[in-house]
Amino acid sequence: MLGQNDTRRGVMLHLLRNREVGMTLDELAGIIGVSRNAIRQHITGLERDGLVKPIAVRRTGRRPSRAYGLTELGGEHFPRQYDRLALSLLEAIDERLGAEAAEVVLDAMVEDLALAWLPELGLLDADVRRERVLELMNDLGYHAGPAPDAGTAIRAVNCVFHNVARRNRAVCRFDEKLLSRLLGDEVRLTSCMALGDGSCVFAGPSDPSLDS
Repeated sequence: MLGQNDTRRGVMLHLLRNREVGMTLDELAGIIGVSRNAIRQHITGLERDGLVKPIAVRRTGRRPSRAYGLTELGGEHFPRQYDRLALSLLEAIDERLGAEAAEVVLDAMVEDLALAWLPELGLLDADVRRERVLELMNDLGYHAGPAPDAGTAIRAVNCVFHNVARRNRAVCRFDEKLLSRLLGDEVRLTSCMALGDGSCVFAGPSDPSLDS
């Protein structure tokens, strides 16, 4: 017999595989092998969590039935191998065009990303600008905040490139350059999770050093 978590995963997986058209309660119950009431309970919970929503009405017999599909948030629950792809791209550029070309590509990526935010950030004073940069970092998944007892330094406890950074430190330089552009002041990486530190700390020239 399937456990509760198994059934929930099964519902999510089948909705992913039928993302364009969705699936009804009866269809899900039939393919997963549990009762319609059990599926309804899971769908109710998934709707409450913002992972599933009705996307269509389908006629199945005497009365129409709702077809359910994943929300955007629901789709994000499935793992993607972004880190493997990013590492492969960096290594391919390195091997075929050289390290200098890889740096040029990363610099261009920094500029492209920064240009989306610089018009807004350039209107802010230094303190407000730093707070806004922290918000942007957290939107990207860094879980960042002020580094304790380190002046204006920024501390991030989630490295979004962690698996890549352990093999190729170019992405660490990408972080340094992007933050420098966004903050309007040069920062350096003084603590790095890819090297075994407890967090990544980005400090300005006048900030005191911080041991993680």
